[in-house]
Amino acid sequence: MKSWKNILILSLCIVLILMAIPALGIGHLTLKLGNNTSTLTLMHIPVIVAALFTGFYGALISGFVFGTASFINAFFSSSGILNQFLKNPLCSILPCILFALFAYYLFSLLQSKFSMKNVFSGLITAFSASVFHSFCMTLSMYIFMHKQILQAMHGRNWFELIKMLMPQILQESFAAVLVVGAIYLFIFIYDIKFKKSK
Repeated sequence: MKSWKNILILSLCIVLILMAIPALGIGHLTLKLGNNTSTLTLMHIPVIVAALFTGFYGALISGFVFGTASFINAFFSSSGILNQFLKNPLCSILPCILFALFAYYLFSLLQSKFSMKNVFSGLITAFSASVFHSFCMTLSMYIFMHKQILQAMHGRNWFELIKMLMPQILQESFAAVLVVGAIYLFIFIYDIKFKKSK
C-alpha cells in the first residue's frame, strides 16, 4: 500500500467488517435444514473492495481480519447450523484469506493478461470472488471437519450442499457486483466533477 488513499480505503473496509459481523451474525449463507437456519451475509464484499483498490497487502489484511472476526464471533453466536464449523480456524480464517487473495490475483490477471478496463475486471472479479468465497468456505468444512459436516448435513455431500445453496450464492454474487459497480460509478462521477472544477 503506497498511498494514504489505500490506507483509508482499507481502514474503512476493516471497520465495516468489524462493525457488521456482530450486528448481522456470523452466518455466511442461508441454509434451511429442518428447524435450523444459517443466515446470509454480505460482509465478504468489503474484502473484495479492499482487494480491488488496495492491492495484495490490502487483500491479505482484510481477508485475515474477516476470517479472524468470523472465527471469534462463532464462539458467541449460536444461530446457523454451519456456524459451529467456523470455530475451526481452517474453516474460517484460511478460506477468507484464500478468497481475498483469489480476488486480488483474478483482478490483476484480468487487467494484465486480457487488458480489461478497471470497471469490467472489477465487476467480473466481484462476481467470481463471491462464488469462490462460498465454495471455499463450504469445501473447507468438508475437508477439515468431514465427519461432523456429514452428520450435520444428514449425509449430504459437498455438491448437494452447493446445489441447495446456489440461489443464495448467486444473490451474494450479484450483490457484490452491484456494490462494486456503485463504487466505480461514484469514482467516475467524482473524476468528472474534479476535472470540471480544475
